[in-house]
Amino acid sequence: MSSYLAHKYGELRSLLGKGIDWYRELSTSSKVALWVAVGLHQLFGFVFWFVGPKKVFGYIATKALDLQQLRFGSLLLVGCLVVASFPPLIGYGMLISVCGFVYGFPRGILPAAAGSITGASTVFTLSRYLQTTEVLGRRLRTLSESTKWQAISKAVTERGIALVVLLRLCPVPPWVYSNLGFSLIPRDKLSYTQFLLATVLSTPRLFLHVFIGSRVFALSDPTQELDSTSKILDISGIVAGMVLSTVLGWYVYRVTMHKIKDAVREQEGSSNESLLYELS
Repeated sequence: MSSYLAHKYGELRSLLGKGIDWYRELSTSSKVALWVAVGLHQLFGFVFWFVGPKKVFGYIATKALDLQQLRFGSLLLVGCLVVASFPPLIGYGMLISVCGFVYGFPRGILPAAAGSITGASTVFTLSRYLQTTEVLGRRLRTLSESTKWQAISKAVTERGIALVVLLRLCPVPPWVYSNLGFSLIPRDKLSYTQFLLATVLSTPRLFLHVFIGSRVFALSDPTQELDSTSKILDISGIVAGMVLSTVLGWYVYRVTMHKIKDAVREQEGSSNESLLYELS
């Protein structure tokens, strides 16, 4: 037991060290953007607490009902998802839940999937094009030289489309950054068709988020008054969905990193310690 705890403590220290190194390597503008994002999250939390969850979700539910009545409301959500698929923008995950909040489950899966696939394809294609330009191409190629993406590129070469699907299902790296990251892998190792197929095959990951959004709307709908049993069932569904999403995300992440490490070891043995360290 003590050895297990010591191992986990070592992993935690390693993760904390990587986080500190990552922050130190950020440019001044990136650090400012990070703290602005943190500040906005804190502000939202304060407003949410001050106004009250019931009023906040009731107002959002009213707007969701208005959006349902719009003829092209679903296309508006798809467009927002496409925009949110570009790094470093935030809000993609929230918008997936909004699809369920507005259109319910399973109807909300359609705009969520359409926006995710279209957004990912747009970022991938645009990045591949920009890599052929002089100024932006040089900056994008610099990103591809990061140790982690070198390891992923080697692993994709070894494992093929199956690993790309796993990486699309994996919560780390985040979806919007992986859209860009995959475009940095050389064309002979990952084609657009392979990327698109992997993205389509990974759409089941959206189901839980859409379902959670639909249950949140059921609790917030101002046009219906739920009894205690219905409220308990909806809250239980939300909690169960969040727990299941977290557990599945952690499991897929562990499996994916394990497969990437194996692929790197098969190609390079244990000689390239920097690649293996980045994946530890």
